[in-house]
Amino acid sequence: FSYAIVSLSYFLAIHLCPYQIKGVNWIISCYETGHGCILGDEMGLGKTCQTICLLVFLSGKLQRRPFMIICPLSVLNNWRDELKRFSPSLSTVIYSGGKEERAELQQDLKSNHGFHILLTTYEVYHLF
Repeated sequence: FSYAIVSLSYFLAIHLCPYQIKGVNWIISCYETGHGCILGDEMGLGKTCQTICLLVFLSGKLQRRPFMIICPLSVLNNWRDELKRFSPSLSTVIYSGGKEERAELQQDLKSNHGFHILLTTYEVYHLF
């Protein structure tokens, strides 16, 4: 089945290959049946794009947000850029920086619930 991509095509600035569509549908199927999943394959085959598709799908289906993406610091900016490029309908906040910078951001986030994705690093998440 490929219901996800049909309903997402309006919100995404991306063209997926058939194997990526199959992967997105599998991830959505795992979500809808309450199963966890791990998407793993060779580098450069589109795991980030497939994950963005899932987030767009869930943002339309769920009223709860934000979603949290936890990644290595070395790819934080890549995630930000890919989210902006492929899903401009989703707003992203980066939660990183020094202690004072994060404290200011925490205050801002308490009054701003209008974003979709909180993007942070393993190191900062460890501090939660």
